[in-house]
Amino acid sequence: VAHWRSVQFSLEALSKVWGAGTRFHQWLYSSGILTTIRLPIPVVSVGNCTVGGSGKTPMVAYLAKNLNSHGVVIVTKGYGQDEDKQLRSSCPGATVISSSRSRCKVAEDFIRKNPFQYGVLLMDDGLQHWAVHKDINILMINCLDGMSQPHVQHLLPRGMLREKWSDALGRADIVVFNHCDLVALSDLKEMVRHVKVILETSKRPNTTIMYSKMVPRALQQLNSFGKPDKGRRLPLADIANTFDQVHGICGIGCPDSFRLHLGRIFNSDERTKIFYHFFPDHHAYKFSDMHSIRRKASQTSVGKPPGNNARRQSIAIITTEKDYHRSREVFLKSFESSLETNYMVFCLLQSFEVDHCTSFGAGEEI
Repeated sequence: VAHWRSVQFSLEALSKVWGAGTRFHQWLYSSGILTTIRLPIPVVSVGNCTVGGSGKTPMVAYLAKNLNSHGVVIVTKGYGQDEDKQLRSSCPGATVISSSRSRCKVAEDFIRKNPFQYGVLLMDDGLQHWAVHKDINILMINCLDGMSQPHVQHLLPRGMLREKWSDALGRADIVVFNHCDLVALSDLKEMVRHVKVILETSKRPNTTIMYSKMVPRALQQLNSFGKPDKGRRLPLADIANTFDQVHGICGIGCPDSFRLHLGRIFNSDERTKIFYHFFPDHHAYKFSDMHSIRRKASQTSVGKPPGNNARRQSIAIITTEKDYHRSREVFLKSFESSLETNYMVFCLLQSFEVDHCTSFGAGEEI
């Protein structure tokens, strides 16, 4: 107990240092010591207050598709991660720029070299990026994290907060509660009430509040061609009692959303056993990871041993589009079927929906 208290004290001290550094960094820009540039086109930033997944990239893709006729350029952090690949795949009409250099400088140079070609710039994970003036700040809140748990009440490294809720909400023009369909309505109402109190205190009572969710649509089978659109697409309504085992694999910021969606898809399936394999966010999969999953699948076989008229096992490997884009070759080459087992590898295809109502058309508002 004494050791744990010592750890908590150390983390709290480091959190105060983090908070002071964040406020000082922001002050350097607000005081004019460091310059905030204004681009010649509108800039829409999508960000969050916490570390981890909150739906930033799906929201950027959603905006890009709806603003495509205006000429869209998307600027990402540019670490060569899966967000860049996913945006390029899902937003073919937009220009995606990823650079490890200053996003401010990269965006400014690009717009100057391409005048009159673009009408809006979308900044992925830009809420804490002070160097560029944002015309609209969209703050994503992951409902699965909540706002009352200790890890979302403390700054890094003790908690998950990049900055205080009051500071982030004080700059937000639009607040979006993501995964609103995966939590109890009473919990969602409490989160919305809490946010509205902070907005009132921050003198931003007119901030728009919206709700979003990821809607599973189908399983896209992958194959040796290396592209999801080359495989077979299975409607979710047609997969009941299709598989003996389902192994869900993900390395994303919010693995609980993936787990809950798969659980709902196979909820009434009496035949299928579901197993989950979670990895760190942005995990670069290795063949050894998949070998371990194959071994797990063989150990939980439900048929008779080979040679005794055993029924061939049907095993589905299901991952997210983001995971697939990150480690395409590993997924495609790791699950070859055998005499005993028929492996099928799928992406879970989902659509991102946004509305002012929690019930998306039923008229229920909070």
